[in-house]
Amino acid sequence: MNILHRYISQALIRGWTIILAILTSIFGLLAFVEELDRVRARYQTIDALLYVAGTLPQIAMDLAPIIALLGTMIALAGLARNSEIIAMRAAGISSSQFVGAMLIPSLGLIVTLYLFGEFVAAPMQQRAEEQRSVQRTGKGNILKGRGLWMTDGEQFLNVSKLRQGAIPAEINVYQLDNEGRLAEYIHARRADPGKDRSWILHNIMRKRISSDGTMETKRQKTMEIGPFWAPDEIPVLPLPTSTMPLVSLYGYIQYLKSTGQPTKKRELSFWKRATLPLSAGLMILLAIPIGTNLGSQRSTEYAKKLAIGALIGIAFYLLTRIIRTLGLVLGLPVLVTTILPLLLILVSALVLLRHMR
Repeated sequence: MNILHRYISQALIRGWTIILAILTSIFGLLAFVEELDRVRARYQTIDALLYVAGTLPQIAMDLAPIIALLGTMIALAGLARNSEIIAMRAAGISSSQFVGAMLIPSLGLIVTLYLFGEFVAAPMQQRAEEQRSVQRTGKGNILKGRGLWMTDGEQFLNVSKLRQGAIPAEINVYQLDNEGRLAEYIHARRADPGKDRSWILHNIMRKRISSDGTMETKRQKTMEIGPFWAPDEIPVLPLPTSTMPLVSLYGYIQYLKSTGQPTKKRELSFWKRATLPLSAGLMILLAIPIGTNLGSQRSTEYAKKLAIGALIGIAFYLLTRIIRTLGLVLGLPVLVTTILPLLLILVSALVLLRHMR
């Protein structure tokens, strides 16, 4: 059985790799052509190319269910066309054993997608989005490490970081006296900007310097200062949720809840990304009965069946996306709109597997 596992694994990996190369090339080219429309004096063609290159891993992640579906079908259709599946069954390998042999590479793909999405795709897209923001808007001091600066009379505000592209963090406030000397220094771990431009600072350390040079240090949980920027005036474009690792996205959702802001779209994005590798695994399960029944030796019949099988699988994938969109429009619970499509694919795959020849 070890030989069988290796052989099937190699066939699946080849199929996935072929579809990955084809789809990422097509969608990457389309993304580059679309990005060329944004080329200006500040944002050059090479910048657009680098941006698209940085987003290709995330494009591949978004296409992972389709890649898993079509790659599995290609692999199994090849085995069926060469009568290798018939030979396996003639050797005493049952349908359940055949499906079991596909579990190891499928589980490996699911784990790989989780790790790739968290540690490769999301960070690379975040870097690409940040660099594009710098090149297109010229408002990228925060992204270059110099921080954002603003002055209000004798008070100077410095924001060192923007967590998730929108939450001010590591804030420094410098208050000067009438003679231009530093009178007070405030450091806060993060801030909640208000629409009235007032900021609520959290986890604060204040240092006051008296006229004789002595310094008094005080810590407090919160304080209000301002006016500074309103949330929509912070001069760095917010980064899409697809650039956030899941842990950061979850923290951002909790932050939005704590400040009374809407979270449903971001919760849907979180669960969609969290279940995307599982969705790819279920697409493999759906592709098994479709791919193994494509055994015709006639090229035209083979191609026709392969195209029909691919359309069936893609239709299931699109249906899951429609369900999620309708759930958002109708105000259904996020978990319902996330789990329902997965259950639909699972039930359909199990029904087809029971009738698999």
